[in-house]
Formats: sequence, structure tokens, C-alpha cells
Amino acid sequence: NVISGDLPPKPDIIAHRGASHLAPENTIVAGELAVEHGAVGWEVDIRISVDGELILMHDDTLTRTTNVEDVFPNRKNDRTETFTLSELRQLDAGSWFVEKDPYGALAFGRISKEDGDNYRGIQIPTFEEILNFTRDNDFIIDFDTKLPSSSHLYSDVYFETILNETIESGINLTKVMIFTSDAEWIDLINQ
Repeated sequence: NVISGDLPPKPDIIAHRGASHLAPENTIVAGELAVEHGAVGWEVDIRISVDGELILMHDDTLTRTTNVEDVFPNRKNDRTETFTLSELRQLDAGSWFVEKDPYGALAFGRISKEDGDNYRGIQIPTFEEILNFTRDNDFIIDFDTKLPSSSHLYSDVYFETILNETIESGINLTKVMIFTSDAEWIDLINQ
């Protein structure tokens, strides 16, 4: 017995770390694929480097999604926040996706071998690059803030830095989502 009638409207999709099943997570290419597939926005993970630069990275360490073991073998288990932006820019944040094929995107033909080859050498993006991409595509952005350790040189200004860069980017602030119960974030937002 089939029920007939109109389907409800398609829900809006916020792409988790971009189109992370089709491209390396938290990268511009993952954002581009999210746009291509009809997402209205994306959730990104924001960390801060040891020299105070905001970057996108989900994990506490770089081992899962970069070639840190090859570039900095003695630091492969160090926290992301202990690297400078210059050091982070030396890492390949795309090859892991091709080599591990974590969601079977290559194996099942969801992306081509050529697309996969283009992922090799992708850099960890800065927050500024992501904000510009988000603004230019009139996309929604959902911040997942990854707090640095309390001993980090920039831990006291982490939230303020995110807020200032966001405002300075010229992004439509009605398209910025911040889910938090952190008192510091709430105070900054209310100012």
C-alpha cells in the first residue's frame, strides 16, 4: 500500500567539516563540494597555532589527517597547537583521504581517481581563507571551537581572535552559528 501526496520541503543541509565524505575534511575543496551538492552551510573546527594563527583542524594532533610523521617525525604526536602556521603549511592535508579512503568515496566511485589525485598536497586552511570562501559563497558557517590548553600563549584571546577575524572578513553575521555554553564566548557575543 503506497501513500501518495506531496513530500515536505527538502531540509537545509549543513555539511559536517564540508563534504567530508567526498574530500579531506575542513578544507576548501570540502567546502566547494558542499556547495556543489546543495548544502547551505558547513561546520568547521577552529584551532589556534602556537604563533596565534587560526586554522582548521578537528583533531588534537595532526597524525590522522596529515603527513606530519614524514615532515616532523619527532613531533608526530605533538598537539596541533604547538606548531607554527609556517610549519602547518608544510603539511599535506589531502593525501591521507586518498590513501585511507575512509568512507569508500574512491572505492565506490563517488569521486574519480583524478579528483583524488588533486587532493594530494592540499594545505591546512587558515580561518581567514575559510571565512572568505564562506562569504563569497553566501554560505552559513557553524563554528566548532577547539580550545587551546590553558598554558597556550594565545589561550586568553582565542575567542576574541575568532570574533574579530569573523567581523573583519565582512561575512554576513546572520550566517554565523556559534553553539556554546562557554561564558567567555557568551560575554563577547553580547558586547
